[in-house]
Amino acid sequence: MIEILAEELGVDPRTGWLPAQPGDVDRTFADISKARDLLGYDPEWEFRDGIRVFVNWLREEGRAAGC
Repeated sequence: MIEILAEELGVDPRTGWLPAQPGDVDRTFADISKARDLLGYDPEWEFRDGIRVFVNWLREEGRAAGC
């Protein structure tokens, strides 16, 4: 995720590992099947495409706000 954000923003992130924090999990397994069955949730965007659209929107909003 960080790599994709960095590429879309055109930045070189400074990252590093810290010791595990209380509540951290070793791994997760995303499964949207229950949301799909109960709520009809069906994502229409690939992650990278959504980030690209968000970054473009954020840049436009920044210009509109005088940032």
